[in-house]
Amino acid sequence: MLALGAGAPAATPDATGPAADDALTGRIERFCGDCHALPRPASYRAGDWHGRIRLAYEYHAASGRTDLDPPPIAAVTRWYVERAPARLPPPALPVSPRALPVRFRVEPVAAPGAATAPGTADIRWLSLPAGRRLVVCDMLRGEVVALDPRDTTAVETLARIPHPCRVEPVPGSTMLLVADLGSTDGRDHDRGRALRLVHDAGAWRDETLVAGLGRVADVRSWDDDTGAGVLVAEFGYQRTGSLRLARFTPPGDAAGAAPPPRLLDDRAGAISLPLADLDGDGRRDVLALFGEEHESVEAFLHRGGDRFERHTLWRGADLALGSSSIDLADVDGDGDDDILLTHGDAFDNFLVTPWHGVQWLERGAGLAFTPHWLADLPGAYRARAADFDGDGDTDIVVSTWLPAATDKGTLPKGPVPSLLLLEGLGAGRFAPHVLETDRHTHPALELADFDGDGDVDMAVGTHGAGLGADGTRLRMWWNQRVE
Repeated sequence: MLALGAGAPAATPDATGPAADDALTGRIERFCGDCHALPRPASYRAGDWHGRIRLAYEYHAASGRTDLDPPPIAAVTRWYVERAPARLPPPALPVSPRALPVRFRVEPVAAPGAATAPGTADIRWLSLPAGRRLVVCDMLRGEVVALDPRDTTAVETLARIPHPCRVEPVPGSTMLLVADLGSTDGRDHDRGRALRLVHDAGAWRDETLVAGLGRVADVRSWDDDTGAGVLVAEFGYQRTGSLRLARFTPPGDAAGAAPPPRLLDDRAGAISLPLADLDGDGRRDVLALFGEEHESVEAFLHRGGDRFERHTLWRGADLALGSSSIDLADVDGDGDDDILLTHGDAFDNFLVTPWHGVQWLERGAGLAFTPHWLADLPGAYRARAADFDGDGDTDIVVSTWLPAATDKGTLPKGPVPSLLLLEGLGAGRFAPHVLETDRHTHPALELADFDGDGDVDMAVGTHGAGLGADGTRLRMWWNQRVE
C-alpha cells in the first residue's frame, strides 16, 4: 500500500543518470510492491497518475506503517508519468454475426412512494412464508422489500436497514441474512453490520448478529459440527476490512453470550463468499473474491471447527482490474463448478480501463483453475449462468454498473453494452449478443423461471448512482422462447 506518512522525508532533488534511475526504480518496487503487486504504469493514463500517487501516499499515511522507505512523492509521480501511455486502448466491444437465440419482453418495475431514486444492490428469488418472492435490497432507500414479479404492485417491506447490500437465505428456515454496508460511499467507519430477519407471528423483525464493522458486503450462513454462525465479508476501506466467522445462538435463545468473531483474513476488499466443497472432503469450504489492491480469488478450506486453510486460486496481474463479483457455475458442461468473475468497478477512480470485462476460471484437478477471458465490457458488475435457449449449453448474462461521474473520455465511442448475453456454443465457446446499451445501472441480477412457463427469466436491478438511471427499481426480462 502506498502513501506518505506524517514523518516521511520531504522531497529532495534527485541525482540524474542511469544509476540514479535504477536506484529509484528499486525503491519504488520495494515500497509500492510491499503489500500487493507493483502497480503497472500502463494501468492509467499519464495524466491520471498525479492523483493516483497522491491518494496512494495518503493510504500509506492512514495505515500507520513506519517500516517502509517512501521515495519522494514527486520522483515517484514523475517515474509513473514518464512510463504511462497518454491514452488507454479502447475495449474491443463484443459483436456476433449470429442471430439472438431467444427473445425477451422487458417490463419496468417502478418503486413508488419516495422521492429518493431506487438503489437496488441485490435481488434474490427466495421462498418466504407468503410464497416465492423477489427480495430486493435497496441501499439508497434503506429497505429490504419482497415483491411478486407477476404482480409488482404488491410490495412487502421486510425491514428498514440503512444500507442493505446483500440478502441470503438461511437453509432449512424462513430466516434471511442481510449485509449492511453502513454507507453509500467509500470510507472507514464502524457502522457495518450482519443481521438476520426473523419471521414471527406474521411479521418480520431484524436482529443484529455482528456490529461495529467497516463496510459489510456479504454475509453467509455457516453450520458445522461446532454450531451455527455466519461468515462476514467486511469489504472495509483503508483501515477496516476482514473476513470473519461469527457464531451465534438461535433466535429467542438468550443463554450464554456468543464468542467474539474469529478472524479468517485481515485484508480489506472481501466482496462475495460463495460456499462449496472445493477439495472433495465432504465439508463446505469458503470461496472469497478480494478486490481493492488484492484482486484475487481465495479458497478457505474448512479443516473442522473454526480451522481454515487458505489457498490462492487466482491473482490478477493488474491492480486496476476492479473486480466486482464472483459466482459458481458449470460453464463448460463437464459436471463441476467453474468460477465466473466480473471486473468493472469504477467507483474508486471513475475510469473505464481496458481490463473491464468478464472471465471464467476453468476447474481442473485439485485446486487448479485456468482463466479464460470471455468479453471486454466497461463496468462489468455481475455475471450469472443459465440455459436461456434450452439447447443444453450454459449461457451467461452480464450486467454493468458505472458511476454517473465516470470519465467520459475513457468510454468507447458510440453505444456501449449495458446488458450482454453470451450464448453458449459448447466446449467453453460463446457468442456475444448485446441486449441493451447505455443504461449502466445494474449492480444486481437474478435468474429464475419467475412465471413458471419452463424457461429462464431475468430480474435486472437499477441503482440510481449509475449512468442512465431512470427511477425504476428493476426490469423484468421475460423469456419468450418458443418450444
